[in-house]
This record gives sequence, C-alpha cells and structure tokens, in this order.
Amino acid sequence: MWHGSHNFPLHLILHDEWFRNGAFADGFRKPSNRFFREVYERAASRLCVSPYMEESYRKSYGSKGTIFYPSRSHNAIVHTSPPDRLLDEACQPVAMYAGNIFQVDYLKSMQCVADVLATVGGKLVLYTSRSKADCMRDGFDSRQRGVPRDRRLE
Repeated sequence: MWHGSHNFPLHLILHDEWFRNGAFADGFRKPSNRFFREVYERAASRLCVSPYMEESYRKSYGSKGTIFYPSRSHNAIVHTSPPDRLLDEACQPVAMYAGNIFQVDYLKSMQCVADVLATVGGKLVLYTSRSKADCMRDGFDSRQRGVPRDRRLE
C-alpha cells in the first residue's frame, strides 16, 4: 500500500529509466534515486517492460517486478505476412527506432546503426519526441544516416 492519506495501492508501470535518462544536475541524482527507491519498494506491483529492466531494478532496489510487455490495441491492424516489397531481392533494409532519445549518446548509437545500414543501402527511421531539427543539431545527418521523423508515425 502507498502510505498516502487515502492508502490506495500503487501500481507502478516502468517504461523508461527516467533518473538515468533525464537531464538532472549532479546534485539531484542521489535525492531522485532515493525517492524512486522508496516509491519502487512501496508499490503494490512493479510492472517492467522487459526482463532486463526487471532484473536491473530487482538488483538495484531489492524488490521483484513483473514483466509486462508493451501491448497494442485490440483493434490494431494485424499483418499475417510481410509486405510484397520485402520479397524483392533489390529491397534495401530499413530499421526503425521508436522511443525517447534523452541523451546525445542515444542519438550516437542510432547513428552507428544507421551507418551500418547505409553500407548495404539501407536506412534508419527514427520516431521520437525530439524534433528533426534537434537531431540534426546534435549531429544526426539525415542524408547519410536515416530519417528522423517529427513526433508522428507515417
């Protein structure tokens, strides 16, 4: 139970490691980590989106989580086979990353993936909350390394 004034159970769903990804000043890292530890330990359930995240949090905070993979809407389009264009031998590989890019190091990792894909004529498509201009400012060259998309799926 969460020890608030109403004593409601807290069910914590963890998608990102906010305290590791966030742009915290050094003086805020330890207090924010202590706060997170308290919340994590007191939660009635801890739902982590990957086995790696559950293991990492269990080792760091001593409380077991439950793996809760991201899901999709009940009325989402279901594809039973790849599109015909992928059967073409001349098809160029395309990889996609959809998620937050909080730090420049994440963007550098995406650049490395895009560089490898470019060697075989492929490209990387990014769907992120960062604007294309921000990605470009931080060194992501869309002509050579992929196509950052501004906040939307196409």
